[in-house]
Amino acid sequence: MKSILFPAAAVLLAASVELRAQPASPVVVSQGHNPVEVVYEAGIWSFFVDGTESGQGRLAPEQVVYHLADAARLQIPENPNFAFLGTPGDPVWIAPHIENSSLLFLGISGQRIASGIFAGNRLALRLKEVKGPGDFAMYGIGSGGEVELYQNSRDGIGADELAPFGIGGHDHQNWAFNAPGHYDLTFQAVGTLAGGAAVASPDVTYRFAVGPVDPLETPDPVAVNEGDADIAVVLREGQLLLNVFWGAEEAEYRSDEAFYEVRANSRITVPANPAFSFLGQPGDTAWVAPQTDQPGKLFLALAADNLPQGVFTGERVRVTLKTFEGPGTFAVYQTDAFGSPTTYFNTADGVSEADARDVIPGDHFHMNWGFTRPGTYKIGLEAKGTRVSDGQTVTSDLTQFTFQIVGGDAIQLGISQTGPDRVTLSWIGGIGIPYQLERRAALQAGGWESLGAPVIGTGVSQSVDVPLGAGESQQYFRIVQSP
Repeated sequence: MKSILFPAAAVLLAASVELRAQPASPVVVSQGHNPVEVVYEAGIWSFFVDGTESGQGRLAPEQVVYHLADAARLQIPENPNFAFLGTPGDPVWIAPHIENSSLLFLGISGQRIASGIFAGNRLALRLKEVKGPGDFAMYGIGSGGEVELYQNSRDGIGADELAPFGIGGHDHQNWAFNAPGHYDLTFQAVGTLAGGAAVASPDVTYRFAVGPVDPLETPDPVAVNEGDADIAVVLREGQLLLNVFWGAEEAEYRSDEAFYEVRANSRITVPANPAFSFLGQPGDTAWVAPQTDQPGKLFLALAADNLPQGVFTGERVRVTLKTFEGPGTFAVYQTDAFGSPTTYFNTADGVSEADARDVIPGDHFHMNWGFTRPGTYKIGLEAKGTRVSDGQTVTSDLTQFTFQIVGGDAIQLGISQTGPDRVTLSWIGGIGIPYQLERRAALQAGGWESLGAPVIGTGVSQSVDVPLGAGESQQYFRIVQSP
């Protein structure tokens, strides 16, 4: 008889997350003089990677990935002056402050800023956030070998994470990372104008790949799946943006860096009240991220907390649903003190300009986010407001957000051998949910082979007899939710 291996729990309900296509690959910069460049002209801030000396030209930050390859790897010394880097003997990857033709020669450039605009002809680059697998530090070495620590995420990021630099030239520092992987470093330029007024730039993010990693690898999107979260309307450099903000984790992402997950614990039964017919027929199942904060569930809002007041007419910015894809319908609604719903977005009757909600600068609106079937949804939103200063309309790009609706709890696949070359697979699935049985010969390699057509769950035990594959010494089986 064949030796058949069965996993203890053959499980699965998660469908893959589909995100919109990305733009052309960024330029990988791995050696030579390529400082972060700050420009201030007529009150407008701009940021670049200045690769004019290394032949890269001047590029926008989003067009570049800085790569500190393993040639930049060193060991943290025993010297206690470098304890901020980590444990002595551990690896650290450093873009050094002295030029080495085989390594990145970074720094901060203010050479295109005119003299006399800023007090003392000096500015500073403030570290605002580090996203990555390890910590980041920026430091200089004085003429006597002393350490001048400018920025260090290892002990938290405060308001004093400041790297000073001069106008009309470059300042070079050591840029250090204590773990390999992909990092996003977010900075802000700050300074004092010659007249005494303090000014600060919008935030800007530079990307780094550290160590033996593919610099163009796209990190897996983050699943925002419980606690306080927002679709956030923000204003940066005069442009309206729509981003993912996860308040529970104090993290902000572009819409292609994260997706919202509504878990199986958010399933409800559609009530008999006809006011809820946009969710389906009475007794149907719907998945709703609730408007009240409930443990283990996504608590999602449209938010304008960081929009400045006095910029938009009527203190209003309108968010409109423009596009929609999904296996069911989608609605955003609020219930009042007596339980009556008011809908703002509702695809059961199509998508139109009526699918909209105004947000107020400085405020946010928690609502119920409802979906009528499990699977992947893509929801395109646009924000629009009219400026008080000149009456011009400011409109965001159409921004697509991905929602993953988990249909049911993970299920266990039961397996029993019913003959020398046959097994019986059994499970209990959710009512009306399609499942696909699959198998393969190795647990970690090879594709999964579908066993017949999808089977619709009934809410009670179901079973299927399966002949064993010929010539295989072991086989693995699983059940997954079918699209």
